[in-house]
Amino acid sequence: MNALRLLQSNLTALGPRRLLVLGLSLLSVIGLILLVSYSLGRPSMETLYNGLDAQDVSRIGNALGELGIVFDVGADDKSVLVPIGSGPRARMLLAERGLPKSAGAGYELFDTLGPLGLTSFMQEVTRVRALEGELARTIQLIDGIRASRVHLVLPDPNSLRRDQREASASVVISVGGGDRVAIGQTVRHLVAAAVPSLKLNQVTVMTTDGVVLASGSDTGTGGASDLVGLEHTVSNEIQEKIRTTLAPYLGLDNFRTSVTVKLNTDRHQSNETKFDPDQKVERSVRVTKETGNAHDSGDSWQATVEQNIPGTAAKASGAKGSSQDNLRKEELTSYEIGSKTIAVDSNGYTIDSLSVAVVINRQSLAQSLGANPSAETMTAQIQEIQGLVSTAAGLRSQRGDTVKVMLVDFQPASAQLEAVPAAGIVEFILARTNVLINAATMVMVAAMVILLGVRPATRMLLQAPSGMAMLPQRSDTPSPKGAAEMLPGASALDLAGLDATEPAPTRILPAQSAKRRLEQVVKLDEEGAAGVLRDWIREASPQ
Repeated sequence: MNALRLLQSNLTALGPRRLLVLGLSLLSVIGLILLVSYSLGRPSMETLYNGLDAQDVSRIGNALGELGIVFDVGADDKSVLVPIGSGPRARMLLAERGLPKSAGAGYELFDTLGPLGLTSFMQEVTRVRALEGELARTIQLIDGIRASRVHLVLPDPNSLRRDQREASASVVISVGGGDRVAIGQTVRHLVAAAVPSLKLNQVTVMTTDGVVLASGSDTGTGGASDLVGLEHTVSNEIQEKIRTTLAPYLGLDNFRTSVTVKLNTDRHQSNETKFDPDQKVERSVRVTKETGNAHDSGDSWQATVEQNIPGTAAKASGAKGSSQDNLRKEELTSYEIGSKTIAVDSNGYTIDSLSVAVVINRQSLAQSLGANPSAETMTAQIQEIQGLVSTAAGLRSQRGDTVKVMLVDFQPASAQLEAVPAAGIVEFILARTNVLINAATMVMVAAMVILLGVRPATRMLLQAPSGMAMLPQRSDTPSPKGAAEMLPGASALDLAGLDATEPAPTRILPAQSAKRRLEQVVKLDEEGAAGVLRDWIREASPQ
């Protein structure tokens, strides 16, 4: 309680001006402590992406918030920052969502162009860049495409050139899933339809891993010109089907599959004509009619014996004439027999042979069948798995497809993967150099403020000011020791700085001249000061 009363009296004696300075010092120290705590507690950030537009910054921020990753936006509103060490994981997760999606150039390029000082060449280049950017943005909207780049070569219309070059395009896409062949054909038709005078066979589509999906005159499958890439795609599709079938049955970590496909991309063309005699149609009918009439009205001569006698003339009989009518009709009908013509032009691919190998973890399969399964049970289980694999892969025994299922003991994961060594102390320090420098600077500033500001102010508060120093009252036997009993540690004149034998204390009274301090002492207690002076005179005079 005495200490509290002393502190209250000291604060009251300081005056409004000193109290204001002391309050400002206290607020400065508290603010400095809060700033140091915030700076040291805030994680150090590294740049995740830079040069983004506002839409990409918003989409990336929403995605990082859903993933639970701390992030910050740079001062230029075009960069995204994440804590040190979270960059690779954040980029991988954002790539799965196809972020960032900015194409870098589109029709907004014309917003920054002025009407003055723009040549025709600059206009043409800007138009091509804008068209490439818009196509890249549209291609990225297709499901399964993570990123895309489009390059266009448009013909230069010039009447002085004899041979005009045709328009062409090349597209590079990053495919995240789905049927890559179908995606390549979709992209090819999209680009060919969006660019004027661009033919379908002048568009080439390829993936970032070097697989050509469409090029040249490939109009059926797109990837038939690259047999290796097409076989790789078909093998992956069959492996995915087998994995989807066996995963609920065995578990993802308990089996491995390998598929080998041999394709035939030869082009086939066949023509077939069939005649059906049951289907006939009258083509023409020809009818011929002939009519005849013969009539004889003269005498009829008859052959008799008298005609053989010489000199005897034959006589006509008196019989009447005869008539004859003839009628002939001919009809000819021509029929057209029904026919059917079939023309087949095949430009795809066929599977010549298919081989599938499946390796299963023996221990996992045995545990799923119970304790110590018999050999017959294991064999029956293998046959069942083999049937599932054959059905999922679409194997055909007629073309010689084979499937092999084998039980082996899998090696532990620790034997396959080597542990990544931890970062050394040097790498740790270099990665956090900025943090250490900031922390050291903050600590130095805080120490200087405490030593030069807080410590003197606290010492001034805990010591009595000059106005509160009470001198000892006069007594019959005054002595310097008795005067010092009222204020421990110094007598009245010592307190005023009038003792020539010892240096005046500076921790109680402010630095003033000796005359000034003597006037203050005499003003406070004239009688006490006079008694002390008399005592000194007596001590100084000889006995």
